[in-house]
Amino acid sequence: MRPSSSSRANLRRHQPSWALVVLILVACLAHSARALHFYLEDNKEKCFMEVLPQDTAVMGVYRAEEWSAPTQQYIENLSLGIQINVEHVETQSVTVSKKGPSFGKFLFTAAHSGDHKICLSTNTSGWFNTSKVRLHLDIIIGDAAGTEVDPSERISDIQFRIRDLIHRAVDIRREQQYQREQEREFREFTDLVNRRVVLWSIVQMIVLGLACAWQLRHLRSFFMAKKLV
Repeated sequence: MRPSSSSRANLRRHQPSWALVVLILVACLAHSARALHFYLEDNKEKCFMEVLPQDTAVMGVYRAEEWSAPTQQYIENLSLGIQINVEHVETQSVTVSKKGPSFGKFLFTAAHSGDHKICLSTNTSGWFNTSKVRLHLDIIIGDAAGTEVDPSERISDIQFRIRDLIHRAVDIRREQQYQREQEREFREFTDLVNRRVVLWSIVQMIVLGLACAWQLRHLRSFFMAKKLV
């Protein structure tokens, strides 16, 4: 027996959409977080740069571990503190300046486009304190960094993936806008340099022509004075 047209319609209706499957796969493969770890010495900052478009949300999740000589391994020390400083390089405006515990997170939104310097250091005190600290840091850039799902809000996994894709699309659009602004500034700077080069070449030609005319006139008067002409 062949299935009826209504049965085939029901089968098509219950089949998953290929577009939705592709979106979910892209969301699974895409990563908006970068994880790293590095070592800190007492009262010495570790800084790194992030190029951020304007109004980009950034969240950093960190966890510090201190070297323990008796156990010969890194362990958590709740008395350890971490100093966090975020500064916009061009305007030198301080975005974040806080003292946090040995583990936690920090949030900020880029008020200006461009390079942002993120610095972390230990805020331990003591003249002879030579502890060695290993710091784990995860940086999440984009709208997903400032978005927290309400526990009372019940959403399915597909809805969560779609929401995440929307945030990523907004981030990509903002990044493209920032790249267009950078290209426009670079093009304007290149045009300005080209105009100055052309102007300088014209000035050099004028100066060279005046120097040649003066030299010819001087030689003519010299030859006439010597009665060589």
